[in-house]
Amino acid sequence: MNEVIKTRYCYDKANYDEIKNKKALNDIKWSVRFLDKGVEEIWKIFIDIIHDIIDTHVPEKKCLRTKHHPWVNYKVKKMIKCRSKKWSKFKATKTTEDFIKYKKARNAATAAIRKARCKFEKKLASNIKTIINPSIVMLEVNQRPKM
Repeated sequence: MNEVIKTRYCYDKANYDEIKNKKALNDIKWSVRFLDKGVEEIWKIFIDIIHDIIDTHVPEKKCLRTKHHPWVNYKVKKMIKCRSKKWSKFKATKTTEDFIKYKKARNAATAAIRKARCKFEKKLASNIKTIINPSIVMLEVNQRPKM
């Protein structure tokens, strides 16, 4: 799995009091800024002002995100999404029927994940001699649990 570092704004930790007290948006002379400008120029000016306010008053946080596994395909994603929806419905209703539907979706998703991973590993093993980049193989080998 590859890791990607992204920066995100923490809007829940923003200093909204400072934004209100300084009246960042109220102090701007909008009519002077927008005078004799086209719609596109006005929009660009407005967005630049908003981004400046966000940059000064909203803290950033670095997030470590992992990319998906190489064996996860469209079918697996669809089944995982279905499982999640059925779990949410069960949590909302707490009925036995919804739990049974969730269990079926969970088992189907688990089976699809295992099948896709096995298929990926077989394909990787059969093409091991033709692979140009051996780091892909080592990445997969290192991800496997140690016995």
